[in-house]
Amino acid sequence: MKEINEAYSVLSDKEKRQKYDSFGTADESSFYSNSGDFSQDSSFFDEIFNTFFGEKTSSSRKEETKTTDGSVYLELTLNFKESIFGIKKSCNATGAYSASDIVFCYYCEGKEIINTIQKTLLGHIRTQTVCDKCLGKGKMIKRVCVSCKGKKIIQAREEFILNIPRGIKSDTEYRYKGMGNDIGTGKRGDLLVTFLVKKSKYFERKEDDIHVKVPISIFDSIFGSYVKIFTLEGIETINVLIGSESGFSVYLPKKGCYTGINTSERDTISIEEEF
Repeated sequence: MKEINEAYSVLSDKEKRQKYDSFGTADESSFYSNSGDFSQDSSFFDEIFNTFFGEKTSSSRKEETKTTDGSVYLELTLNFKESIFGIKKSCNATGAYSASDIVFCYYCEGKEIINTIQKTLLGHIRTQTVCDKCLGKGKMIKRVCVSCKGKKIIQAREEFILNIPRGIKSDTEYRYKGMGNDIGTGKRGDLLVTFLVKKSKYFERKEDDIHVKVPISIFDSIFGSYVKIFTLEGIETINVLIGSESGFSVYLPKKGCYTGINTSERDTISIEEEF
């Protein structure tokens, strides 16, 4: 709770905010003299400030797994706010040198099969076999592509932007059609991403509700007060009722998680007062 109070004091003080932007801490001297002490809490502060200002991203990924049908499986880690609101993260396949270098197979004359006649004791027998020169395709490559060496595909790293939908839960698998590998047919497989959501030090997700614990003083509990709290959209003010007991909860409707992927319906934030 000490961290939460300190985070809010930095948010509400312009000078402290500037020091945080410059040094990663509101105490400039600690940056020079004992920065290691602050490192334990810095991730908490980063989370709070990123929630409101979106200055940093925590997304990371693991190496993809490839399949024979062109599908690619990938794990991608999101921070808590990214999982709620979503975010955007960032050869002609013929095997020939050019279109004119794809010619009819000279062996089967483009028919894809070879007719052979065998002389046996029973007479002449005609058989049909797949052309072993063009592998039954009826066409051959006269000059191979200098990039893929006639294999139709090349290995390369591709960078693209993923449109991550809102309402993602941890371990959700999401399919991006046509963003996988090309296996030489000119069509691409799918990219299947499993999203892993980092736990928040401030917000706790329970189904589609978000739970937040807010420290209040005995004085606030007895006489009532107004307290500022963090939400995903920013700072809200709640009314602490006279005579409130520790564990009493206040609810903010339509401030919680989205109830499904890309839906517009949202659940509540539950604020638990404690002292």
